[in-house]
Amino acid sequence: MVDTQMKLNWLESKVVSMLFVWSVVVCLSCFCIGLSFAVPRVRNFLNSSSANNASGNMFAALVVLTIPCALVISMGMAIFCAFKDRATVGAKTVWFLLFFLTWPIGSMVYYFATYRGFIKRQRAGDARSQRVVSA
Repeated sequence: MVDTQMKLNWLESKVVSMLFVWSVVVCLSCFCIGLSFAVPRVRNFLNSSSANNASGNMFAALVVLTIPCALVISMGMAIFCAFKDRATVGAKTVWFLLFFLTWPIGSMVYYFATYRGFIKRQRAGDARSQRVVSA
């Protein structure tokens, strides 16, 4: 058990948590922009303006960025849920069903609902233990 915990400490590092943050930001941006194209006025504006090609190219670039970001957040949250989360087996099962049925939206919900709180508690605990040691 200790060996597994040592191998999974990378999930709590600042670099990985920032990677998860940016992955969520890119995915949410792509989804929001994609949903805005469903609004008839936005679609009509883009079809009638000279911004059509530029916005299409920017959206295509965002989609290309979204693919690896969605994989990063999905795999990271699945690994965190399976090995680091102390939830019950039933709760983990529900999260995994949400992960697989709504990919990657379920992973982003899990990021905000569970992972961020865990990281904040870990960092607050580390800050308290450093103050006690230095006092």
